[in-house]
Amino acid sequence: MSNCPLTELSKDFGLLLDNGYNSDVIIQAGDGNDIKEFRVHSLILSARSQYFRTALSNIWARKKGNDAVLKKPNVTPKIFQLLLNYLYTGVINFDSLDGIIILQILIAADELNLGPLLNRVNDYLISKHAEFLRKDPGQILKIIFKYESCSKLRNYCLETISEFPEILFSSTDFLSLDKSIFLLLLERDELKMENIEIWKYMLTWGAAQISNTFTINNVSQDISWLKDLLQDIDISSLKDLLQDLIPLIKWLEISSAAFWQNVVPFKEIFPDDLLWAIIGCHLDPTDESILKSLPQRCLKSLPLFDSVIFDSKRFSIITSWIEKQDINHFEKRNLPYSFSLLLRSSRDGISSDKFHQLCDNKGPILMISKIRHNGQIVGGYCPIDLKPGSVVRQHESWLASPDSFVFCFTNTNYCLSRVVDPQKAIHYNPHTCIGFGNQDILLNNNQIRSLSESCYSNVRSVLRGTHPLDDYEVFQVIRK
Repeated sequence: MSNCPLTELSKDFGLLLDNGYNSDVIIQAGDGNDIKEFRVHSLILSARSQYFRTALSNIWARKKGNDAVLKKPNVTPKIFQLLLNYLYTGVINFDSLDGIIILQILIAADELNLGPLLNRVNDYLISKHAEFLRKDPGQILKIIFKYESCSKLRNYCLETISEFPEILFSSTDFLSLDKSIFLLLLERDELKMENIEIWKYMLTWGAAQISNTFTINNVSQDISWLKDLLQDIDISSLKDLLQDLIPLIKWLEISSAAFWQNVVPFKEIFPDDLLWAIIGCHLDPTDESILKSLPQRCLKSLPLFDSVIFDSKRFSIITSWIEKQDINHFEKRNLPYSFSLLLRSSRDGISSDKFHQLCDNKGPILMISKIRHNGQIVGGYCPIDLKPGSVVRQHESWLASPDSFVFCFTNTNYCLSRVVDPQKAIHYNPHTCIGFGNQDILLNNNQIRSLSESCYSNVRSVLRGTHPLDDYEVFQVIRK
């Protein structure tokens, strides 16, 4: 009941604004064909705003008869009406307004020094920023980057886009994104987006700036369509546009296969020295002279995940399993391990001799393989040196480890099986590649098979039978 008198007072002052009774100020809001005059009261405006106390002095205001006259060409009549309603009644219903209108209120409130309103608008926009971003990301970003009063909101928006980049990158507004905003997003380590996808979107964005005829067309899946369209674009202009954006991509998080397929075809717009440095690093990631020539953000992405089977997200899942943590425990950019490629069967061959030559005595190793007929990825983690152990039968031995595991990834799911018989965790035989358990999982030549389920829990959920492989890889696992 105590609020009723205030409600009545607010309503009465609203009527005073509507009928302009005893007004002594005329404010002309807007510009061009969108101008409206408001008859208002200097006493109320001066009481509510330091800006109007100053503006209504003899220095600022001119006279029209007995009325003071002020012009506000940079505030639209619609926005000014909402501000006057707030000044007279203290009421403004944000829920009935869209995000762009509320941002314009924020900007006008900052100019008119309406501190309490400024705080209310900021708080409301921050609480609703993700919702508004999804509706109109390009326009909202364009506005909040112009005004310092939006700095807090700007940070919230950048954090949201970093967490959910599809809000912006899947929107057609992305093609008209200001370069300075694009730069700022690329500089953020928190941007949760594969670097090869950043490159594809960067190409599309750049081409749109040059040609003005582009639309987003399944960019994340395939950019072969872009190669033909680039023939009609001034390549030198595109190269100049992207020259300070390209070094911000963490190129060493992109596999050599993805780099060859999606970057090298556009080498005309790529800085030559950077192109050859990245290729050199893929060929010899230990060459210090090559590493020193790379941009700082490339160095941040070391170690190189050079895999044609795994992406960095799956490496982060493996890292969590190694540390016996939840699969989302590690961010892919902050892994405590590096994964250095020792062997790739499509590159180094499938013989057991080559396997042991490249992979024995290297400390912990990770083996991953891709099954030919269904694309499933099966692998295992050996946390100790692969080498002969206590002899059990001729040429064969087992290595003990309580921390080894085997796994399978499908397109939509995964299975993990940890060792339950640590004394037979790893099977060593110089005439085969690597085994986990008593042939629970065995890699040999270009096949992977499971012939028992004795040493790893529920290993049948990982693999059944014998399967030919497209490829397999072995990585040395090194704690940073």
